[in-house]
Amino acid sequence: MANVDFNDDDVYASRRYKWYGICEDCKEFNSGYGVCHSCDSIIKNQAWKSGDKNIDIFIKNSQLNAVTYRSIIEWIPFDKLKNIREIGKGGFSTVYSAIWIDGKRMINKNEKNDIVALRKQDHKVALKSFTGIQNIHMNFLKEFRNHVECRIYGHDLEIYGVTYSKKHNEYMMVCHYADEKDLRHYLSKNFTSLTWKDKLFILSNIAYNLSEIHRAGYVHRNFHSGNILQIRELQSIEEDHSYISDLGLSYKIEELASSGKIYGVIPYVAPEIFLGQKHEKSSDIYSFGVIMSEMSTGESPFENETHDKNLQIRVCKDNLRPGFASGTPDCYTELAKRCMQHDKTKRPTAREVYIKLDYWYKLLSKKSEELNKIKNEFLKADKTKHTLKPRLAKHNGSRYTSQLIETLKFSKCL
Repeated sequence: MANVDFNDDDVYASRRYKWYGICEDCKEFNSGYGVCHSCDSIIKNQAWKSGDKNIDIFIKNSQLNAVTYRSIIEWIPFDKLKNIREIGKGGFSTVYSAIWIDGKRMINKNEKNDIVALRKQDHKVALKSFTGIQNIHMNFLKEFRNHVECRIYGHDLEIYGVTYSKKHNEYMMVCHYADEKDLRHYLSKNFTSLTWKDKLFILSNIAYNLSEIHRAGYVHRNFHSGNILQIRELQSIEEDHSYISDLGLSYKIEELASSGKIYGVIPYVAPEIFLGQKHEKSSDIYSFGVIMSEMSTGESPFENETHDKNLQIRVCKDNLRPGFASGTPDCYTELAKRCMQHDKTKRPTAREVYIKLDYWYKLLSKKSEELNKIKNEFLKADKTKHTLKPRLAKHNGSRYTSQLIETLKFSKCL
């Protein structure tokens, strides 16, 4: 073990532990896993300015409070990004791909099992900007803050920092690039090759992410398959990880209130929200049940319907719900239907859903020849061939980007 010096004037002394590794510069224990806050060049350089005081304060405070090298967010000058091109546009945002020259922060260990902090230079990233909404700077900071805070609790989407484009006069969040796009596009491309084991792996990933967002005290409020990013880590489908994005409409539970207007994608919105009630965690669970239907059929929910007040009425009054493919295991449809219960108090929590899906996935992952009823149901379902090839919705009246829904006016019509 190397000798470690302690400085009496060190403001980070109480945060230094030997299992964080030793700083190569000051030779003291690091003050976070793989990082020394006193010596890290990005944290030490506090002279930069983004042009927005609130963004500056948030980034600098986050840097000082970061507990790992990888979780440090940065102000990223726009000239440190290259090969920028637009790759998508949603209800409120535009997404670009880019190459970040300095690259993401990573942690490895050397042959002596010492912690080594490094950069993955020329790393492909996504840039997200806001469009078409009032108070753009305020909403940008809100989504950025929400993602950073949820990541502290275990939400997996990597957030690298913030940049500013003078050309577009807008701030952009720099984050993990989703090479497989969102879940909706992913299913349209890969559905026929997915086994139920693959589907359960994807869903358990999503349920875990949602449970961590809820554990952080947030409700998503706009949860649908277009807001779930698919990222392939290696070549296997089992290395395709799912990350919940677009937390710009998310709120802390104590901040939630019914305003009479919401933004959302109609097929994923819980009936009580149409009726003017405020969003709760159970509203996100309803949306998850709709995604479970989508995973069963490979089709977007109600893709042959017009997404209007008539559909809302049928969801609220007739208990209309999206269906499931023939041969879908009973245990699976039962869980999805519990998630889509009209009575929100009867829906499971995100944690309960995750535990159930993870259990089923692990059942199918076991190499043992021993079968139980549930495992047999999923293996049998894999043998069912679906002749209908999934596609993105073509119906003129269907819409899978967020839109304004006036719940107060709707509730008065019922």
